Amino acid sequence: MTTTKTILQLNSCCLHEVLKQIKRNCEIDDAPRASKYADLINFALACDWFGDILHEWNTELYNQLENTYYNEFSDVIVDFARIYKHKPSAKDLEAFWNMCVPALQTNNNLKELELIDERESCDETLAEYFHKIMCAVENKETVKTFKVSMRAYRIVSVPQFRQLRELHLNVRLDALQLLKFCELNQNLTALHIMNNEIVGNFDKLVDVCSNVKTFAFQTKRNIDDAEYTPLAKLPKLDSLCIQPAHQTGSLESFFNALVKKQSNSLQRIQIRGAAISAKEFDNLLSIPTLKELECDLPLNYESVSQLRKI
Repeated sequence: MTTTKTILQLNSCCLHEVLKQIKRNCEIDDAPRASKYADLINFALACDWFGDILHEWNTELYNQLENTYYNEFSDVIVDFARIYKHKPSAKDLEAFWNMCVPALQTNNNLKELELIDERESCDETLAEYFHKIMCAVENKETVKTFKVSMRAYRIVSVPQFRQLRELHLNVRLDALQLLKFCELNQNLTALHIMNNEIVGNFDKLVDVCSNVKTFAFQTKRNIDDAEYTPLAKLPKLDSLCIQPAHQTGSLESFFNALVKKQSNSLQRIQIRGAAISAKEFDNLLSIPTLKELECDLPLNYESVSQLRKI
């Protein structure tokens, strides 16, 4: 029986041939550079391995396309770990940042910026380059979405964005810095706080997040859920996502506050990766506006008929 291979099962030589064909197709017409090589850039962005294959196949072209990507694409990811991997020398790194930062600064199409670093420790130069990138883009009115997934990094100063609609943070910062982020961007409609090492309480967020419809957060370990209870008052909250790191049953007060909220608009709740207690579950089912609930059923839960309310 013949089995069909997928592109992920091809070896590097085969992928080099694929890249040759993509490049040939890209060069058929005289489109501007950003759209002309879009297929090649998107291939490299599809997964880390494809990016490595492109870099291996034609390093000069890879570097040229980097400039096009940072300067002309609307959705840009700056992956520090990959950058340090492909630019091993200090000279290469300096040349890259001397290209990248001005390219981002003159990118008038930029709408979404995501900064990623999956390394477990931070290079001493990371804060410098993080700051330079922020200085280059934070005054751009086109940028509506800002994402940071750099769990080992601590934000030194709050970027001065003022026009964000979506903010995703998985980075070390304190509650006052988070509050400042939100004060500067009071048109936020989506707020994702995915780091549970934030020092301080979230209670004042309600005052500056009056437009937030989608709220996601990772709970802290060993906390009193009174810290989260004020968040139930977010006036336009429509969708709630929780990634628990807490004990089962420790969010009963928060869920009860959601039930008692007046003018409730909450329609969707998602609880990932942890069980909830029967009482917590009953509280969630009592939210009158709830239409979608995704979570694990409590052990030995008997009131399955209650699910018909949703």
